[in-house]
Amino acid sequence: MQLHFHWITRTIMPIRTLYIGLGGAGAKSILYTKKCFVDAYGEVPPMAGFLAIDTDTAIEQLEFKSRKGDDVKFDSNEICFCGIQGIAVAIVNHYPAQYQRLPSRNKRFLNNLQGVGAGPVRSNGRFLAKYNATYIQNLIITKFAQIANENMVLQDDIVENYTIHVNIVGSAAGGTGSGMFLDIMVLAAKILRERKCRFCITPWILLPDVFRQMAPGIPSAHCFANAYGLLKELDYLYHLSHNNQQPIDFLFDQVYHLDESIEGAYLINNVNEHREPLLHVDELTELIGRCMFLPALQASIEFWTIRDAMRHLRNSGIYTICNKEAHYASVGFAEIVYDNQAIGNVIARGIIGKICNELCQCNTKEILNAVDYKVIATEKAPGAIGPYSQGYEVNGFVFSSGQIPVNPETGEIPEGIAAQAEQSCKNVGAILEAAGVGYENVVKTTCFLAEMADFTAFNEVYAKYFTSKPARSCVAAKDLPKGVLCEIEAIAVK
Repeated sequence: MQLHFHWITRTIMPIRTLYIGLGGAGAKSILYTKKCFVDAYGEVPPMAGFLAIDTDTAIEQLEFKSRKGDDVKFDSNEICFCGIQGIAVAIVNHYPAQYQRLPSRNKRFLNNLQGVGAGPVRSNGRFLAKYNATYIQNLIITKFAQIANENMVLQDDIVENYTIHVNIVGSAAGGTGSGMFLDIMVLAAKILRERKCRFCITPWILLPDVFRQMAPGIPSAHCFANAYGLLKELDYLYHLSHNNQQPIDFLFDQVYHLDESIEGAYLINNVNEHREPLLHVDELTELIGRCMFLPALQASIEFWTIRDAMRHLRNSGIYTICNKEAHYASVGFAEIVYDNQAIGNVIARGIIGKICNELCQCNTKEILNAVDYKVIATEKAPGAIGPYSQGYEVNGFVFSSGQIPVNPETGEIPEGIAAQAEQSCKNVGAILEAAGVGYENVVKTTCFLAEMADFTAFNEVYAKYFTSKPARSCVAAKDLPKGVLCEIEAIAVK
C-alpha cells in the first residue's frame, strides 16, 4: 500500500530540506535522492524540495527507474535552465558593458551558450548565473516557501522553530558547478536569513578525478583548474574573520564572512573504501544521492551522531594546521593533484592576457578620436551589390572592396579572362583615384580566380597595371559573384 505523508508519524517525518543540483553531476545526484524518497514512500514528501540548475538543456532528459519500474524525473518546476536564448546573444554582443563578469576572451563562445552548456569554462558558468540571476532567485524563493509551508503536514507534526536544511551539490570540474557554486550558496543563505529561518547549508563537491578518465588531455587540465579555483575560493571564505571589514561582492549579496550556518563541505572523489577507482560519474552521483537521503530523515540518528562528532572534532581545533581550521570531510579517500608546470602555464597565460587587455583598453577614447576614416564612393566603379562600401580610407591606408569585371557605365560583363581582368583592374584604379592614390601606392592585393588555368592570362593583364609589384595572394574560388572569372581587392598607402 502506498503511504501518504499525513499518515507518517513524527519519528520518521522527513526534515524540511531543499536539494539544489548544479550542472549535470549535481542534477543526477539530487534526482537519485528523489528516487530514494519514491522507493521508500511511494512519493516525495512536501517537506522535500528539488531544484536542478544547469546550462545544458539535456537536464530535461534525466530519468531513473523506481523499484516498481516507474519513471523518476524532474517536474517542470524543478528545472532551472540557465542559458542564452534567441536574440539575447545579439544583445550581449552589442552591449558588453552590461556583462562585465564575462571575460573578453569568452565572448566568441557566446553562441555556444544557447543550450549546450558552459562547458569546462568557469567564467561561462558564472556569467550564465548573472544573466539568469532574477530567474534563479525567484525559483529558490518559491522552493523555500513550498517546503516551509506548515499546512502540508498535520498539526501534530509541526515543530516550532524548525530548521531548513539545504544540500547544494555540484562538480568542481565543470563550468556550471564550479562557476555557480559559491554564488548559489550565498544566495540560499541570504534568502533564508531574510526569512528569519534557522537553516543549515551543506556543500557536496565532486572532485575532478573521475573526469580525468572521461575527458583526457586539455579538458582534463580544465577540470583540475576549475576545481583548484573553486576550492581555493571556498577555503578563503571559510577562514574569513568575523571582524572582516572588506566585503566580497557575489552575484546576489555582499559577504563579509561566511554564514555560520554553512557547514563544512563534503569532498567526494572517485576512490572507494577499498581504494578502487570509480570510473564513471554515475557511480559517484548515486553515492551522493544516497548520502543526502539519509540525513533528510529524523529517524537517521546514527548519521546525525556521526555528523555531530565530526563537527565537534573540527571545532575543537584538533585538526587545525598552521592556524587554519579543517572545514572539509570526505566520502572516501580524497586528494587533489595538479601539475606545477601546468598551473604555471595557466597563470602565465592569465598575466599575459591581462597585460594585453590593458594595453588594448588604455586610452580607448583617445584611440577612437585619433582614427581618421572616410567612406570611398565613386561612380567610375561598380556600385556595391550587398551590405558593404566600395572602399574605406583609414589613417592613410586605402582599402578597396573586391572588384569584379562589371562595366560601371553599362553594367555589362565582358567575355573571356583577359577582358575581365582588364575591367577588374580598371575598377580598382577608379576606387584608388577616388581616394587620391594610384596603382603605384598599392602595397597588397588579393586576387580570386574561378579557374586556376586562367592564371597566366590573368597575370599578363595584371602586370600592366600593378607595375610596382605589390605583395599579392592569388587563390582559386569555387564561385564568384555573378559567375565572373576573376575578382581583385587592394590595399594602398597614401
